[in-house]
Amino acid sequence: MRILVISPKNKTVFNFRGDLIRDMIEKGNEVYVTGPNRDFIEDIMALGVKEFIEIPLVKDNMSVLGDLAYLKKLREIMKCIQPELVFGYTIKPVIYGTIGARSCGIKEIYPMITGLGRVYASENLKIKLVRRITKILYRIALKGASKVIFQNPDDMQEFVKEGCLPADKAVTVNGSGVNMKRFCRSEIPEKPVFLMVSRMIREKGVLDFARAARAVKKKVPEARFIILGGYDNSIGGLREKDLKEYIEDGSIELPGEVKDPVSFYGQSSVFVLPSYYREGLPRTILEGMSCGRPVITTDWPGCREPVKDGVNGYLVPVKNPKELAKKMYQLAVDRKKVLAMSEESYKICREKYDVEIINGQMRNIMGYERSLDMRDTRVESLKNMLDVRLDLRDYLFRRGFLLTNRDNILENEFPFYGNWKKTKLGSMYAYTHPKTNLSYYEKKDKIYFLFGHAYNPFTMESNETKELEYIGQKEEQGCMQDAIDELTGVFVFGCIFKDRVRFQVDPSGMQSAYYGAFNGQLYLTSHPQIVGDICGLEMTEIARELIHYKWYGRVMGCYLPADLSVFDEIKRIVPNIEYKFKDNQVRHRRFYPLKEIQVCRTKAEYEEVVEQAADILKSNMILATEKWNNPYLSLSGGIDSNTTFAAANGVYDKLKVFTYISAEKETVDAKAAVKIADRFGVEKEVFEIPETSDNLKDYKEIVSIIEHNNSYAIQRKDNEYRKRVFLIHKLEELGCDAEIKSWTSETIRAYWYKHYGRKTMPKLSAKLYRNLYKIFLQNRRLAHKVDKLFAKYIKEFEYEKVPAQYPPADLHYNEVTWGAWGGPNISEMKMYADEVIIYNNRKFLDLLFQVPLDHRRSDQHHLDMKRYLNQELYDMNIRVVNMEETWKRAFLLNCIFTANMMLP
Repeated sequence: MRILVISPKNKTVFNFRGDLIRDMIEKGNEVYVTGPNRDFIEDIMALGVKEFIEIPLVKDNMSVLGDLAYLKKLREIMKCIQPELVFGYTIKPVIYGTIGARSCGIKEIYPMITGLGRVYASENLKIKLVRRITKILYRIALKGASKVIFQNPDDMQEFVKEGCLPADKAVTVNGSGVNMKRFCRSEIPEKPVFLMVSRMIREKGVLDFARAARAVKKKVPEARFIILGGYDNSIGGLREKDLKEYIEDGSIELPGEVKDPVSFYGQSSVFVLPSYYREGLPRTILEGMSCGRPVITTDWPGCREPVKDGVNGYLVPVKNPKELAKKMYQLAVDRKKVLAMSEESYKICREKYDVEIINGQMRNIMGYERSLDMRDTRVESLKNMLDVRLDLRDYLFRRGFLLTNRDNILENEFPFYGNWKKTKLGSMYAYTHPKTNLSYYEKKDKIYFLFGHAYNPFTMESNETKELEYIGQKEEQGCMQDAIDELTGVFVFGCIFKDRVRFQVDPSGMQSAYYGAFNGQLYLTSHPQIVGDICGLEMTEIARELIHYKWYGRVMGCYLPADLSVFDEIKRIVPNIEYKFKDNQVRHRRFYPLKEIQVCRTKAEYEEVVEQAADILKSNMILATEKWNNPYLSLSGGIDSNTTFAAANGVYDKLKVFTYISAEKETVDAKAAVKIADRFGVEKEVFEIPETSDNLKDYKEIVSIIEHNNSYAIQRKDNEYRKRVFLIHKLEELGCDAEIKSWTSETIRAYWYKHYGRKTMPKLSAKLYRNLYKIFLQNRRLAHKVDKLFAKYIKEFEYEKVPAQYPPADLHYNEVTWGAWGGPNISEMKMYADEVIIYNNRKFLDLLFQVPLDHRRSDQHHLDMKRYLNQELYDMNIRVVNMEETWKRAFLLNCIFTANMMLP
């Protein structure tokens, strides 16, 4: 979560809010701080602050133009960093910070009233006018607050009574709290020393302290009276001339303003603050109490709360130096009383005002721990649920795998629960879910392995072990990659040689696959969360920031950019890249596409390409209906789904289809699917996804497993979760062992060109890849972060070597979108059946890159493949165009895309 702290003065950030900011950061938040100048920047950044932003503010300025400029700058900053929570304190940060946050659409706004200040204490005519205006501004501003935090009940009651906010929005905390580890209890000195720590302004009672000190010193000459604070030039501020006489006659000592007052508390015996300023709850009083000092202060809002009169100090009337002197004298001559009050001060402070207690109150009010600890809370909740629901454990990382050289994994505990199979593969160990297919073939000192499924439409082989043997033979001939490129499927292929491992994912990354090499161990897995669970990994800041970004779910849905996972230690395996683990490191190289191809120039060349591609699809469909016992084709009215159905021509008797309606717009697709299935006599199922989850068995439990499987990085709409859970139960009930899908064809259908309604795309750049990933029109800071990620990604994965016939936009779709978005989606779908994708073949995809771009944009090649495979289906002229791809929408998206490319 990104938190913006709006402060009126830099020094107060680390002095009064430092512990709170540290707590926010320790809970995993990213904290940004504003301040009026560049003072104390090093101290502020030392707290762990992400960024300090200077916004000029004259604290006592009553200029309308100055305040409007402050508000404008605040809004600019909020639009830039897009905080999810805003916390401001003191008048102007509260009023203008809250108004600004509300106008920027920020929902979590928590202003803190740290006292009402001079505006509410003075009876000066000008100040009274300002007070009336301030109340109006408070009423306007606080309407947008989530909660308003007060430091004493007097201020809260006054705001509610004056109609500045409703009572249910007001909460109180016991001040800012005090760090009792820093302000430590120490021994009381023998001689009386009275300490006042304060801004040097009249309303703080500085002159009252000086006058009382003079009176007491006449009776107790050995007593000392120290004021810590620098002269103040603000309204009501005291200058040197105001205190000169008291300094010269020895009544008071004035060391000036010091950065760390702890040592002065240790030298004192009593803390004094005769304030009639409208305090919140003076931090200095708490510091004195934490050090075990009695406190003399005024019976005044804020000041009186922590002091029990006669128990841990005294309360005196405001503006009454005579009564103040009387109480100071009593403690100057009664050391026994001082020691007794010291005990009580420390006890009260420990029980009520320790900063850890106050931070706990602030966390509960602002909830900045909720979203950040949500992941840990969910994991714990999931474990507790699975401890009882043994029948649901099978859904945890279903069809998942882990290959590692680590042999000390606790297999009988979460997340494996003793259900997974462990297989020794040379120097590695393969852990597989009961429904995961692991195939391997040993030849001499090498072990070839494959997680998932694969079949070869060129050799018509569907047995993975035999395919691995074939690949091993091809390696001896120096053409192993060519043999791998013949495979269709959803898989990770690899080879183990001694302590080295080579691996790659299927052509479009439909097998979700990730790797990590740290602490001398390799982890190759289907789900990064598996490694997160067994190694205790933490989500990265950039992943958290993107997941919380308001447009994270836009443009293809939720997924992370480049080759990121939610963990720093784990990276996504990119299609068309071979990875090598050696000497405890993983390196990679691009192997495709590196060769020039010739785009079809004649009709004859085009028809030959279309027929060759269609033949591959037909062979894949034959193999699929042979390999699985009860396969279902997910059918719709879309062109890719139609072509898939056309490829099954000749094996319709071995196939069933299903279609579903989870939203009204899917009705037209379902009707088209029914019409097609009826025409060719294929058994069909039409599923109507329930509108609520009320009657879906184990809905909440299964959704919690899905979210965990996805590392809490994917946020789905309720209808999408209902569809998942419904299909899990329904397809299991029907005995479906494979769902045949029409995915990955978008790569050679020039999807991004259609999506944005463009005939051309900009040249390869980090900005292009970022804009194809997500929209960052307003949040330029995050846009630039993603630019850096893609710049590094493009360089590391050698995109400059790719020939011009392979457009960067298509490569992005194939290697980023499919791998990062499609793979995790397929993993979810594998919860109800194995996922079969007949288009996922590198030779097939490469063949269709020879089709001219305008044909691919119009789907002409798909229509021609459908006609070649099933003329009758082609003549039915069924083609449902996705509502998301209308020209109007494409035009608007292109406007956004163009603006994104132009913005710096």
